[in-house]
Amino acid sequence: MKSLLVKRKLKFVIKIKKKVMSEKAMTLGFTHPEVVKYSQVLDLLLNNKRDFKKNIIKILIKTKIFK
Repeated sequence: MKSLLVKRKLKFVIKIKKKVMSEKAMTLGFTHPEVVKYSQVLDLLLNNKRDFKKNIIKILIKTKIFK
């Protein structure tokens, strides 16, 4: 249950960061340092989401719940 909440929170934060980054890119330009910083943070969040999914699948396979 806790992992589901973490996943939902991560998805929500990613959605918000994408929206803010897009708005800043439109006003400041795509190469502005602030936009680049948002892009880097978003990359980290997306990598965490990917790794989270991989770990959940590994646990499910290990416990023979999901094969």
